[in-house]
Parts: sequence; structure tokens; C-alpha cells
Amino acid sequence: MAKAAGKDVDQRDTRARILAAARATFAEHGYSGASVSKIARRAGVLAGSLYWAFPSKEALFAAVLTEASEAWRARFIKAPDPSPAIDEIRVDIRKIASGFAEAPEFLRLLMVVATEHQAGAPEIRAAAIEIRRSWRASIESGLVAGLAGHPPDAVAALARRISRLVIQLLDGVFMSLQFEQAELGPDALIAEVADVVQRELDFGVRALEAGA
Repeated sequence: MAKAAGKDVDQRDTRARILAAARATFAEHGYSGASVSKIARRAGVLAGSLYWAFPSKEALFAAVLTEASEAWRARFIKAPDPSPAIDEIRVDIRKIASGFAEAPEFLRLLMVVATEHQAGAPEIRAAAIEIRRSWRASIESGLVAGLAGHPPDAVAALARRISRLVIQLLDGVFMSLQFEQAELGPDALIAEVADVVQRELDFGVRALEAGA
């Protein structure tokens, strides 16, 4: 029994080392440039051990995306408040935006999915789509809770629009950080995103109040 428990611990440790090595290697070299042998060497395991833990390179990349998303989410996206004030939601959006500058590795992984044809396997794209869907759902749930008391359909439509806008703007921030850092730093880019979202949110809230 003790041997079995020890084996389980060893297997979990091996899997964790492979994930950590793959995450760094994919972020540095992209999908096509991150060979299985390169990941295995970085993890300190044989290539066969990697295939023992993950059935394919595609499955490994999908697992890396999911794990990185969960870690990023825990750091930058708080659990929905049952009744947040709109000002608190603005602060939360700014914090999410700041994560794009403070922890860019995960965002590079998403960009790999978007730009590398070889990273477009169905299971990888499904993982990336689910990650983005969950981000939007977190933003929408906070807005819906903060705007309780207004017509539900109108609130839901506003929440969808704002969540979509946040993700689209943050996509742009990430690209700008890759190419235009000398022109505008992360703090300035994030402030611009937050200002745009705040204006749209304020406009939407005023429309809700006018229609009440």
C-alpha cells in the first residue's frame, strides 16, 4: 500500500515537472519549435515518460494552457462578489488588464494558438476557447450582480458587450506590448483600456437607469 502511494506521488511529481517544462518551452519557442525531446530534457525525464503522462504533444499543450489559465485566473480574477458596486467592477477590470503586463507567459501561449497553424488541433483550440469563455463569464457574472434591479435582459446584453470589449482590448494590449513598448508602456496601455471600458460601462449604466 505504501509503495502504491509512493508511486502515485512520483507520478504526480513527474507530471508536474513535465507541465512546468512544457509551459516554459512552449512560451519561449512556440508550438512547432518546442520539440518533445526538448521538453523532456528540460523536465529531466525520458521522452517515453512524457508520452506516459500525456498521449500526444497536442494533449500536453492543451493541459499546459488549462493549467496556466487556472494559475493566471487565481492571481488576477477574483471570485464573483454577490453584490459588487460598479466602482469595484472597474477596479477588477483594471486588475485583469494589469495581468497582461505582469504575467505575459500565459498570454504568449494563447497567441501561439492564434498564430501557429500547427497549434490549431481541435483539442488545443477547444482549451483556448474554453479559457476565453470562462474569462468572459467571470466578467459578466460580476456585472450582472452589480446591476441587479435593472431589467435582466438589458443587463445581460450590457454584460456580454462589456466582457467582449474587455477581451478584445486586452488582446490589443498584448500585441502592443510585443511591438510598441518604447512608444507606450504597460501602465499607460492598461490605463487606456480601463478608461475605454469605464466609459462604455458608464454609458450602459446611464442607459439602464434612463429606461428604468
